[in-house]
Amino acid sequence: MHLFYDGGVDHFGTKTIVFSACHLPNPNDFDYDILLNIALFYIVAKLESYVEKDYAMIFFSSPAHHKPSWIWLLKAYRQLDHSFKKNLKALYVLHMSKSYQHVFNLANKIISPKFSDKVSYLATLDELDKIIDLAHVKIPHEVVEYELALPHSLFGYHHHYYHDQSQHAHHRNNGHHHHTHHHHHYQAHQKKEAPTGQFVFGRDLEALAKVEGVDISDQQSDVYIPTVVQKLIEHVRSNGLQQEGIFRKSPSNADLSKARNELDQNHSMFIEHLDVHTAASLLKMFLAGLPRPLISSEFVTMHSQNEDAADLGHKLRCHYKDKPHHFALLQYLVFFLAQVSEHADCNKMTIHNLAIVFSPSLIRSTVAFDDILTSPADAAVYLGQMKLHMAFIEFLIKEKDAIFSTR
Repeated sequence: MHLFYDGGVDHFGTKTIVFSACHLPNPNDFDYDILLNIALFYIVAKLESYVEKDYAMIFFSSPAHHKPSWIWLLKAYRQLDHSFKKNLKALYVLHMSKSYQHVFNLANKIISPKFSDKVSYLATLDELDKIIDLAHVKIPHEVVEYELALPHSLFGYHHHYYHDQSQHAHHRNNGHHHHTHHHHHYQAHQKKEAPTGQFVFGRDLEALAKVEGVDISDQQSDVYIPTVVQKLIEHVRSNGLQQEGIFRKSPSNADLSKARNELDQNHSMFIEHLDVHTAASLLKMFLAGLPRPLISSEFVTMHSQNEDAADLGHKLRCHYKDKPHHFALLQYLVFFLAQVSEHADCNKMTIHNLAIVFSPSLIRSTVAFDDILTSPADAAVYLGQMKLHMAFIEFLIKEKDAIFSTR
């Protein structure tokens, strides 16, 4: 949904996450209680690899075309895992009215007195720039235009983002398109290869196979499943199928960060000693870190409507003809997830819940796109795409035998 995205680091060296209220979808289009369940799973899955230590959040509170109720916000906060609340060191709230600040403060005291101490209210982007270098933050143009419309006396001085945004508004109003430095940051979803010294995370399957001493250049070679994936899955299979919230609950950030670093430096480390929730999180992080997504968003969009399972299986094999090891990994994973869902009475991870948790790690676009959605309509489109991704993963798990049949 792109309500949340990376905001760089503040002047204290703390990583930041940005939340833009202007991207909230229309409540007339989406039930916010349903949205809450979807968003929480998505946010935790999306940020799990990011929130490995202390972090701060920037909240662009205005303009907000659609505002959820305070009860909804309270429920959202209460359902976040403890580690995400504990490791939040600062919340920078920009452009919140005095009346809403008052309500927000009351809500904070109800939620947690400690949490209210983390909140700072800022009136201008200039004030925020003194805390975090905004040259490296993607600022939605709605936020800048909102500030430009405020009384001029609020501004201590004009940063380049005011000038850039004014230029953007001028060109847009005159029928021209001017992509400013701040609200049009394009990035490819085909991630860069891992740097030297990282043995596991961020490597493509071919590179990881070389690290393990396996030659998979021959398309006729035996199917390759990364050893780390096999070990992580086997650990969860042996110790986690009965664990409530497996793949949903987050381990401590310290444990997760330590385990990832150890695994990256020593791919042959013993995984059996890891907490099972840590192992489950590492599996999702590995899949999300693949330079090429295991499933492309474009394939899902083209082949998810009223598809016969056998036909989809045939199309998948054709699609993965030049990537047999990616296909093998997908099949290996889907059959394992089906096994996890068979224990849903104990672990509460139904096929639907597994699809919510895994779709962000498994499905990404392979083309570049604007990382910030510029309207609630765009956010609604993205949420629809997210639902499509989840439905596709559900279908793969439910129809695994027909889809992956060799007949």
